Amino acid sequence: MTWLVLIPVLILLVGPGGFLLGRIYVLSHRLGSFRTLLRVIDPKEPSHDSGWMRGYARYGRSNMAWSGLVRFRVTPDLLLARTSLELVEQPRHHPTMGTSVLHLRDGDCEYEMVLSTGDYEGVISWIDSAPPGIS
Repeated sequence: MTWLVLIPVLILLVGPGGFLLGRIYVLSHRLGSFRTLLRVIDPKEPSHDSGWMRGYARYGRSNMAWSGLVRFRVTPDLLLARTSLELVEQPRHHPTMGTSVLHLRDGDCEYEMVLSTGDYEGVISWIDSAPPGIS
């Protein structure tokens, strides 16, 4: 009788954890993906931001997809279009921590992104060097 109760409880506990671990593994091992912190900034009220969220970003041909770390969805949480993505201000570098903070705008939305120095250089190159046909 106890096994009939214990097995479903184990499935309910292990199932979501296994899904999240598998999702994190897939996000972190995709080509062009990098670990980042992201927050959404309200341009009208800069003090009302979303707070920092951990996740992985991945740049592709026409957009950058951002996925939160602990989510049960398969699709990205945010898509930043390469054609409309722009730097709002000069990046803030923190050499002692090996990170940079980018302030980005995509249409009417603004974001701040914290990433490693190497990933920062990759994102800046990706924004500046769109392939032919994408401007």
